[in-house]
Amino acid sequence: MSGKNIYGLESLLPQPDFKVVSSSDGGANGSQSFLILRGDFQQAAQIGTFSRGVTATSLDPNTQSRGGDALYLDRIETADQQEGWLRVNVYYSGWSASYQTGGSEREEQPTYSKRSVLVQRSILEHPEVLALSEEDRASCRGILMGQDSWDFIDGKLKYRYVDSSGVERFEDSTNQPSLASQPWVKQITQGITTFDAAYTTWEKTWSDDVGIPQSQQDLQGKVLPGAVPGNPYTPAGHDWRLDEVSETQTGVVNGQSGGLYRNRLLFVLSQPGGWNATLYDY
Repeated sequence: MSGKNIYGLESLLPQPDFKVVSSSDGGANGSQSFLILRGDFQQAAQIGTFSRGVTATSLDPNTQSRGGDALYLDRIETADQQEGWLRVNVYYSGWSASYQTGGSEREEQPTYSKRSVLVQRSILEHPEVLALSEEDRASCRGILMGQDSWDFIDGKLKYRYVDSSGVERFEDSTNQPSLASQPWVKQITQGITTFDAAYTTWEKTWSDDVGIPQSQQDLQGKVLPGAVPGNPYTPAGHDWRLDEVSETQTGVVNGQSGGLYRNRLLFVLSQPGGWNATLYDY
């Protein structure tokens, strides 16, 4: 076997198995194998031939026509071959190639997804309970905490206390629930403390070469001040909060340019009435 003089290595043989798999968000993964004499592999490692961040084109110029300049080495695998040869499988991360021009697409091509499931929430968060007066909500909360109880015999709210003799007693509460709240105090007294509510998320995923801007990361845990990316349907009286921020960087090392960031933002829709402004709108 005789190789091309790549990085001064006569024995480095690119194999005809270069492959690129593009994703819907503009990113891409690639792979190619190389043969090299085991004795030359140590030299290749010393001069950085297979270092993270090198482009596919730098290892095999023939890949340039398929976007090799925009694919960056992320990791390698090695396997012994016969007669002192070593197979090096190289895996790249980068950008989708335009096979007509050999260029790459670096414009943001986000993917949006919506998911809604039922989760259990405290009955105190039920929209109809939240719509009650402060006094009625306090009655519901007192029953939930075991301080009060609804008496089904005489139809009154009782507060619980222990007298000086250690005897548990119940007396009529000063503030009795309104007719609107009585169904709820009865439910809670009977042990119904949660309800099923919709938990709706909106996710944006995309790839780029810069990652998520810090200004956007700083919004985590806050109510979004403007439109949510992708403009999801937002019911009246609801708003969105940024709950999760994640980015994964591949194909680059030591902060060099290039490579690929896979980014993700997850937004959560509030219950009716919006997120608590005191807690999250800051």
